[in-house]
Amino acid sequence: MKKVTYILKSFPVLSQTFVIDQINNLIASGYDVKIISIFSEKVDAKLQENVEKFDLLSRTEFVCQGKSKHQKALSLLFALAKSIINYRQAKPVLGLFTHLLKCKDFKSAIDTVRLYNHFAHHSSLPSEYRNGVFIAHFGQFGVMTQASIDARAISGKLLTVFHGYEMSEYAQINVWKKKYTELCKGNNQLLPISDFWKSRLVEWGADSSYISVMHMGVDVQTLPFNPKPFKKNINILTVARATEKKGLTYAFEAVSLGLSFPYEYNYIGNGQLVQQLKDQVEQANTGNINFLGARSHSEVKEYLRKADIFLLPSVIDTQGDMEGIPVSLMEAMAAGIIVISTEHSGIPELIENGVNGFLAPEKDAVALNKIINQAVSRADLAQIRENARKKVEDEFNSVNLTQELINFIEQ
Repeated sequence: MKKVTYILKSFPVLSQTFVIDQINNLIASGYDVKIISIFSEKVDAKLQENVEKFDLLSRTEFVCQGKSKHQKALSLLFALAKSIINYRQAKPVLGLFTHLLKCKDFKSAIDTVRLYNHFAHHSSLPSEYRNGVFIAHFGQFGVMTQASIDARAISGKLLTVFHGYEMSEYAQINVWKKKYTELCKGNNQLLPISDFWKSRLVEWGADSSYISVMHMGVDVQTLPFNPKPFKKNINILTVARATEKKGLTYAFEAVSLGLSFPYEYNYIGNGQLVQQLKDQVEQANTGNINFLGARSHSEVKEYLRKADIFLLPSVIDTQGDMEGIPVSLMEAMAAGIIVISTEHSGIPELIENGVNGFLAPEKDAVALNKIINQAVSRADLAQIRENARKKVEDEFNSVNLTQELINFIEQ
């Protein structure tokens, strides 16, 4: 049985259900999976079922679990001392550590040493894992894992999945850009989740022969296709964290400009911008916008079942942060809901404007308002819904994508 080890910063993370789904799909396909995570997260009730499906916590080694701040500081000092004493072997790790200190990315510098020290001195991973296949989610952790490989604490093939923020936030680019391109060696593969991010890696100098696009996806079988004609009172839904890159301020402004039909707009989510968004809606005196806060997975499914339009106008935020391809859009499309988003990052690889959904320019509430009004009156909405379902089934189906991942593991 093939041995695979995941390298993660934190586990399990509510906003990273795609990682849990990918791990479960690999296990269901016959792979023996272990997880190395720097930090542990409390298991959110929404994740309970998926985490318990294959008892993922029992498969996980947490580098910093159960340690106080004082204990973490001491263990870090010991880890650094050991690395310096064994300088000749640990040179790749200390080199990355120094680079990160110079870039003032202190947290990543610490994580680099912690991960190496865990592999070198504390991990109970059997040899078949230590010399197997490693899958790192997010580029930084691919680089950290490669440092441990170069220091001979572990060995094998490294697959690094690139999602978005690590290649778009200005601060991240300054620190990691060159390090990402240096992953192109040996049997490694760089797996950006969109063509958009593949192009960026190539522009930065990465060898394209080491790069393959591997989408994240959804389990289509759990998302029944439920197309329905628009009701007289149209139900608009957004499910997203209230962060700048989700573009919620433009969604609410577009609706505030006036819609040509009766509607109810439900927003599900929490985040740092919630109060600011509430103030925006109140000042615009826009009715029928409901802030519902965080909801359980079953409740979200019920709101999706009732929705006519799913609205998510993502944007580049002031730090440069960008989306990958939002899973929420895939889920809405698979369910038969009309999706409206923006020409942002890899989203056009999922949504073809006027064919399986609708796209507006980023940060343009006037254009977004126009698209919402026009979309409702389209005569071909039934075909658009069918096209959307087929797109997800063909290209963003997690079952098929698991086989793609297996092909990379086996190569």
